[in-house]
Amino acid sequence: TDVLGRPRDDLLGRPYAEFVHDDDRAEVRRTLAAACADGAAATFEARALHRDGSTRWVSWNVTSLARERSLYL
Repeated sequence: TDVLGRPRDDLLGRPYAEFVHDDDRAEVRRTLAAACADGAAATFEARALHRDGSTRWVSWNVTSLARERSLYL
């Protein structure tokens, strides 16, 4: 909420891609797909969109839980 200038309710239940800069979305998708495929954790940086329209560099950590077919960012 602090980094993106958005209330918690605005973030929950919305696809993460809505908050990723357009130029970074393809690389983020590739990184997440690789994490899903091998079940490994991954760390990467990508720009996130602030409520005011500016961008923020964010370090993302992702963990894949194959049993649950889930990714945790």
